[in-house]
Amino acid sequence: KVYSGIAEALEILGLKSDFSPGSEKTCPNLTVEGKKISGSSQCHKKGVVLQHGTLLLDVDLEKMFTFLRVPWAKTCMEIVNVAKNKITSVKKELGREISIGEMKNALTKGFEKALDIRLASSELTPYESELAEKLYKTKYTTNEWNTHGKE
Repeated sequence: KVYSGIAEALEILGLKSDFSPGSEKTCPNLTVEGKKISGSSQCHKKGVVLQHGTLLLDVDLEKMFTFLRVPWAKTCMEIVNVAKNKITSVKKELGREISIGEMKNALTKGFEKALDIRLASSELTPYESELAEKLYKTKYTTNEWNTHGKE
C-alpha cells in the first residue's frame, strides 16, 4: 500500500511507474521506464511498522557515489556509468524542475487516493518540537551516530 501512494503521486505528475518487489538481496522499489526512482524498506516489530525510503526528485550521480561506496567498483566513475542506466529522478523524467511543494501536493493526493483517506495538515506539538531539537543536537549530528550507528 505504501508504494501505491507513491505510484499515484507519480501518476498525478504524469509519470507511469512499475513496482519491483526486490529480492533476498535487494529492497522493493518503483521504476519509471525500467530505472529506479524510489526505494524503501520496512521493519515490523511489536505490532508497529517503521517505513522509510527515498524518492529521487533530482540526482547528481557523481556526487552520490562520491559518498556511497560500492564494493565492486574501482572508481566513482565506474559505478556512475552503470547507475546512469539504472537510476532516474522525477526531474529527469518530467524534463523540468519540480518544487518540494509540488511533490508534497502530489504525494498527499496520491496517498489519499491509494489509501482512501483524507490527510490533515498540522503543526508539531511543543513536546515534539523540543524532542526533535534535542535528538538533532545530541544524537543525529554526532560522529558516533553518523559513522558507527551508536548513541
